[in-house]
Amino acid sequence: MPTYESTLISLLAIQGTFHVACSFSLQGMWKDRFFTQIYFMISLLLYMLYVIYLIFNARTFWPAVDNFLMDEYNFVIFDKSMKWYVLILCNVYSLLSILYEVLMIWVFVARKKKDTVATKKIEVAN
Repeated sequence: MPTYESTLISLLAIQGTFHVACSFSLQGMWKDRFFTQIYFMISLLLYMLYVIYLIFNARTFWPAVDNFLMDEYNFVIFDKSMKWYVLILCNVYSLLSILYEVLMIWVFVARKKKDTVATKKIEVAN
């Protein structure tokens, strides 16, 4: 059943997959950073355009595709004021998710590695 909640949750769930992909490429010697991978950046750009299209869709751009996307996936057309609220909400969600991942990876994992290396150096010295 098409509701505002299901539409918003769908948009945030799609967005979450890209957050996981971005945060997965932040740490590790064998991993390239996500901004150096051209195909990932292209898919991220296409995703952003797709989300903006879904948020600001009024079923007037390409009626056949608009009707398929909105009816098949049970999306609801947002009111004008709600469209900007949803866009801001998606951006805040992105920022908080990536900041959380950066903190978890760079602060806690890096600190654990430093402690492990320091402990090994002390054991070798003894």
